[in-house]
Amino acid sequence: ILQEVLEKKTNGWKRIIDMAAGGFSIATPRLLIRPFEPDDSAALYRLNSDRDVMRYTGQAPYADVAAALAHIQQYIDVYDRQGFGRWAVTSR
Repeated sequence: ILQEVLEKKTNGWKRIIDMAAGGFSIATPRLLIRPFEPDDSAALYRLNSDRDVMRYTGQAPYADVAAALAHIQQYIDVYDRQGFGRWAVTSR
């Protein structure tokens, strides 16, 4: 029964709970929704350098990849303290 709870398949969606990482990810046939990781810093920097994206955030772009990494580290600290936070959405 526990395995059934950890991996539930419904209409092509697969929910995976990764207890070792202290959180969970959601996988669909096309996307992976998961907590941010330090390796995401270059992609987050590029995303926040896009004017079309930034006009909806109300924030200033990152100065460099190191600034994006520092922000991701804040997200990770929030995950550790509160058990939840912002999510990264990536293609599978």
